[in-house]
Amino acid sequence: MADIQAFGVANAGTFNANVVDNDGDPSTVLDAALDFKVTCDWQLSGFLVGALAGNFELAAYVESIGPGREQQIGTPPNVTVTVPITGVANYGPIDISVPANTLPDQNALAGDSGVYKLITVLSHRNTFGNFSDVSAFVEGPILRIS
Repeated sequence: MADIQAFGVANAGTFNANVVDNDGDPSTVLDAALDFKVTCDWQLSGFLVGALAGNFELAAYVESIGPGREQQIGTPPNVTVTVPITGVANYGPIDISVPANTLPDQNALAGDSGVYKLITVLSHRNTFGNFSDVSAFVEGPILRIS
């Protein structure tokens, strides 16, 4: 869980991101040949509930621990999930779907570790299409792809 930062206010809400494997269980050890998802939800507090317009955007990135890939993950071709702002305090669950074989296991490519740190990002894009200062970042978990 992470705090949402908004216009200099550190605790303007909370943001959660959890990895769920293909059978619906939370997991950090995933089969490379199966889909998984990052399920996100967030809660706004105070002035933000009625003050924002535009869209929220969700994105997930992985960084290899040791040799391997660093990339944005999610369903191609648009790997950023857009969620319209509706003036409510609670959003989600919203999934970032990750197709099978997006991340190789340690045996698929010589030298890849098969271990990745996940970073999930919540951003706000206003009605003019510009990013605002409203954002949150969930760092982790560490994923093992087998």
